Amino acid sequence: MGVSRLSGGRSMSYSYREQLDIIKQISMAEGQSRSLDCPFCGGRKKFTISKTEDGLTLWNCFRASCPVKGSYTGKRTASSIRKSLDRTPVVAKVEKRVTPLPPITKNIRNEPSALEYLTENNCLEAYDSGYINIRYAPAEKRVLFYANDEEGAAGRSLAGHRSKWWSYGDVSKGIHVGIGDTAVLVEDTPSACAVSRLKGHVGVALLGTNITEQIRNTLKKYTNIYIVLDNDASVKAIELVRSLSNSAKVRLTKDDLKYLSVMQITEVLHASQSD
Repeated sequence: MGVSRLSGGRSMSYSYREQLDIIKQISMAEGQSRSLDCPFCGGRKKFTISKTEDGLTLWNCFRASCPVKGSYTGKRTASSIRKSLDRTPVVAKVEKRVTPLPPITKNIRNEPSALEYLTENNCLEAYDSGYINIRYAPAEKRVLFYANDEEGAAGRSLAGHRSKWWSYGDVSKGIHVGIGDTAVLVEDTPSACAVSRLKGHVGVALLGTNITEQIRNTLKKYTNIYIVLDNDASVKAIELVRSLSNSAKVRLTKDDLKYLSVMQITEVLHASQSD
């Protein structure tokens, strides 16, 4: 199965072989680690590649929406073989770098730009209902949508940063917004907030277009599951359904849920499409 990349709003995929072809073009010495702009999603300094003295190359992108990662063992030099004979082999492990949560934040109602963004994207009702904690980070100029355990947050730039979204702390379980036994899986947190306005529905922000193992475990508590993606992501939607143990209904739409009314979102979910 390939990994997805968003380019101009459309999803592209790279197979392991295609990843490897690009990785092999990056010059690496044994024992070296490098942080680079991601060659797959373009995330600035979000990509780490490491090559051990045993010839093992590992790579990983830290951007929440980019699932690129992998490893392969290339040819070893005579020097590395000699060294391995003289010591107990140790396999290097690339630790996922995490950006800590901003230490200084403020109430969204004290920041006009944040309040305007949340109003336009139908997020205020979820905030006022206590379904999600939202704060504003003045140093980063980002609206922070906190995960349910508040160990992490998804930050939306209000200052035109190159990275519109940035992940802080641990958001591996996604962000669940609302109360109910019906989960609606969407790409971003504002859409999850918009979904939570429906009685009995929980918007689940995947923070991308992939379902991690941690997210998959959190979905076991829901009776009904919908996956809502745009019309161009039909192949991706099928992959997501296959990755779930429980049955899920796919809904493809040209409309962005965060801009829709409660009635319009209900119509999207109950549209006549193949489950």
